Amino acid sequence: VFHLLVDDTGDSDMRSALLRLEPRLIAKGTFVLHRLDVMQELWQSIKAVVPLDCLGHSDGQHGYGSAGWFRVFAPHYWSLQAGWSDVHTLLWVDAGDYIFLEDPAKIVAYHTSFTPYQYVGVPLAHHKTVQLYDMQKMRSSNWLLLVAEAIRDGYKLHGKHEWCSLGEGNTFNALSRHHASVFFRMPSSWSYEPWYELVDIGYGIIDFWTRKGGRMSDAWQGKAFMG
Repeated sequence: VFHLLVDDTGDSDMRSALLRLEPRLIAKGTFVLHRLDVMQELWQSIKAVVPLDCLGHSDGQHGYGSAGWFRVFAPHYWSLQAGWSDVHTLLWVDAGDYIFLEDPAKIVAYHTSFTPYQYVGVPLAHHKTVQLYDMQKMRSSNWLLLVAEAIRDGYKLHGKHEWCSLGEGNTFNALSRHHASVFFRMPSSWSYEPWYELVDIGYGIIDFWTRKGGRMSDAWQGKAFMG
């Protein structure tokens, strides 16, 4: 089953796209659309933890919106819903421009390698693009307490502009770093990001057209989606 989170515009666009999908692909699964604007109970749980000025925050370069926070809240919320009681794993794909070059169903196989204490699988060094959640363990975990702690401490230490600039990204970074015991590391090949290989600590993103330094070139700044 493919669960697709959509807004008002995305709802009609996605339904139109699914109508044009090849029959052989349609036959591979069931597609369920979830409208973000009607999931009020989940939104309430997000707003109870995430500072309001962090939701929808934009620093002029990044504007990831508020829906990204579903990544750290929705799996636990859904694990408690009656209709999800028989669901064992949830594969979450965060990026809209993420392309699988291999059958994503193969990722689910890593679930059998989780230790009794692990319930989130992520690609090594590229943990923000795709996650494999153990829904049975998520149901009885203290995941939401870990999330709330990460948000509280990060917001207090770094402030709104730095902590919220990546949406929920910095919160997920902190969870992966400070609570590594609940994470299972899958091969990084499941989430290869070419730009990541050019990160040089202390200098930011390095491209092939400029010398190493704090200032980025026009070639980088001119990207449609900077960062």
